[in-house]
Amino acid sequence: MSTPTPDFRRHLKSISPQSIVDTQRATYEINVAGLAARLNHDQRLRAEQVYEGLYAHLSRTWWRLVARHTQQGLGIARAIAKFSSWIGCYLTDDLAEARAVIVRGNASDEEQALAHLECALELIKRAAAREFLDHAAKIPAEQLKNQTNEMGESK
Repeated sequence: MSTPTPDFRRHLKSISPQSIVDTQRATYEINVAGLAARLNHDQRLRAEQVYEGLYAHLSRTWWRLVARHTQQGLGIARAIAKFSSWIGCYLTDDLAEARAVIVRGNASDEEQALAHLECALELIKRAAAREFLDHAAKIPAEQLKNQTNEMGESK
């Protein structure tokens, strides 16, 4: 059974930058604890667990960057715009090079595995980017004005 992860659609009653940061932190901590427990107990990792852990790590990292830049005075709207522009690039990343190795007949098992992992990482980034941009777009402008310097992390 996979590690439970908080779901934005159920846990965010009103989307705000701080609620997203808090939810991402909780999601990340749940996933990391689950992965660490499985590794520490010599249990087999499943692809779904690795996916969820990496996805949570990316989402948490991106929203922490928004929070950090906001705390440094950039302002929430500008921080979100800055990172949305950068993160949006993950929606169009090309997987052709990694896929070429996968279909190449003479690639070693290691080359094949690494190429599959590269493709998987790019797809995870793409999914996390799509969610980041979706949530960033749903933050009402009024909340952006009211929370200019309220974002932060306790850790």
